[in-house]
Amino acid sequence: MIKSILLLSSVTIFLLANPTSAINKLNESQKKGNELVERQNKNLNIALELSKFIYVKKNHLSFLINKRNKLLHNQINLKSNKK
Repeated sequence: MIKSILLLSSVTIFLLANPTSAINKLNESQKKGNELVERQNKNLNIALELSKFIYVKKNHLSFLINKRNKLLHNQINLKSNKK
């Protein structure tokens, strides 16, 4: 608790003594925060595109498996009908 008060006091004194420097540091911090958010958004967009791609490929694979199963079923039926 006392350390927090001392830290807050020293930050307040720094801000009062060097307002331009404090504003510059805040601007730098905001810029870094914005860059981080941009990178996170880019990563989220990449993840979204990958999930869409996987979803499409999964559906296509399911379609192909179903088609193969129907063909195999038809082939079995043809063989049974010949007997």
